[in-house]
Amino acid sequence: MSIIIIFLAVACYLVWRNFGLPGGFTDLQNTILEARMVQDDLNSILEKSLNISQEIVTNIDSRLTQMDEEKQLPGDILLDPGLSTEDSSFDIKPKKKIRIYEMARGLGITSRDLIYKMQATGYFYDNPLNSIDEVTAGIILDAINSGGKAEENSFTKVKHQPLAKQQIEVTSDNVVETEDSQDLETWITGLKEAHPYMAVKALADKGYSIRDIAQILDRGQGEVNLILNLVNKKRVSM
Repeated sequence: MSIIIIFLAVACYLVWRNFGLPGGFTDLQNTILEARMVQDDLNSILEKSLNISQEIVTNIDSRLTQMDEEKQLPGDILLDPGLSTEDSSFDIKPKKKIRIYEMARGLGITSRDLIYKMQATGYFYDNPLNSIDEVTAGIILDAINSGGKAEENSFTKVKHQPLAKQQIEVTSDNVVETEDSQDLETWITGLKEAHPYMAVKALADKGYSIRDIAQILDRGQGEVNLILNLVNKKRVSM
């Protein structure tokens, strides 16, 4: 009886081995094939992602390079150092912007001298690194060229101011009183005709207050205060 049971068990095992194992092996093969297909899909997606990343990085690099070039190129006006401000055939090749120190180098003068000339013509820049657009630069050059003699006349008017025999006091409630009122009136008239920078500086050197200077020159106290700030900055830098 036990032999029959053992025989039946062996027979069942052989049947299971012949029919069950190949099916399991086939399922395993199918699973492996599906895994390989998924792996191929993932590799394809990864390659596409890398290509997109490279395109993004390339675009960013090109934009950064373009921004650096725009910052480095002052977009400026090229000036010929061999030409002076008195040359009527002064050649300007306009671009976008020019820095004051480059403009000064093209004119063959120092940045400080150019800033002083610009302030004397009414353009209150105070830093050699300031940028000026091509239109403003052309206007400034014309003003410097045409205003050279006028500036010298302003210096002359301020230099030859009359010496009062007594202290002159000016307020909003009274008029100027001096022993030589005719000379003083002539001097003040000359100051009004001179450049505001020169006139304000001359009166400030004589000890007049901002309010008094504004009253004498018929200008706003804010404008006078701005000019005095520029005068003080120039003195500190010298």
